[in-house]
Amino acid sequence: ERGKIGDSIDDEVTDVSYHPSKPQVLSVYRNGEAVMWDVVEGEVMRCWRWGPSEGNNKYRFRACCFSLDGSDTLYSINIPKRWNPKSSDCSNSYVVRWTLPLSHGKGAESGRDHAPAPSKSKSKGWWKVEGVYCFKRELLTCLAIDPSGRYLGVGSANGAVTVLDKQLRVLNRASKAHIMFVTSLTFIGPKQRQRPRASAAGGGKNNSSSCLSPVLLSVSGDRTCCALPVNGPPSYVMYLILVAVAIFVVVMGIILLNPY
Repeated sequence: ERGKIGDSIDDEVTDVSYHPSKPQVLSVYRNGEAVMWDVVEGEVMRCWRWGPSEGNNKYRFRACCFSLDGSDTLYSINIPKRWNPKSSDCSNSYVVRWTLPLSHGKGAESGRDHAPAPSKSKSKGWWKVEGVYCFKRELLTCLAIDPSGRYLGVGSANGAVTVLDKQLRVLNRASKAHIMFVTSLTFIGPKQRQRPRASAAGGGKNNSSSCLSPVLLSVSGDRTCCALPVNGPPSYVMYLILVAVAIFVVVMGIILLNPY
């Protein structure tokens, strides 16, 4: 069992995510484990693993990210410990969606569980697999979620970038966004919002959608940055922001080159 936060850990940490509303931190390790920490007590709450089938210990957690929309939702990337594109059971990567069905309070019993079908009673009330999306013969490298919790971004070792919704349905994909592995992802731009608008007849209210979609930025080992829009209505605000930034850069360049 792991000890308290701050103790030496021999395994390499591949990713860390902080719960947006609870004093909990999830860290994932190269040996395959995910470890949930209680930040207040500084102790381990639970350690567990996941594989595409019961008893499959050839997979490990690569990245993790809590949803920022206020729901108890967690997303993870799970990849083979030793990726082999010619192997049937070590060539796929998975994006897994977890939810917390019941409240899991302090002092819950610790243990190691295997998902997606935990059979032990002590797993009751813990994170439960709600959805899985398989990337066949593709090695995933990084994960990001937009602030609204509506979209996920996934990067691959072959340079591909994919946008999914929170139900793990593919919305957009750039198979050749980069020529090398993707190292980092982030969403920029406004969120989609529902704004009430007074109806012209009757004085009632209708919900109209202000169609503002974020853009997924990706950085790769090839030293390039790619912007992949989320499939949906065009974001004119984003275009205006980019134009404003470009104008500002040009003006500043002129001022610096011609100070007098």
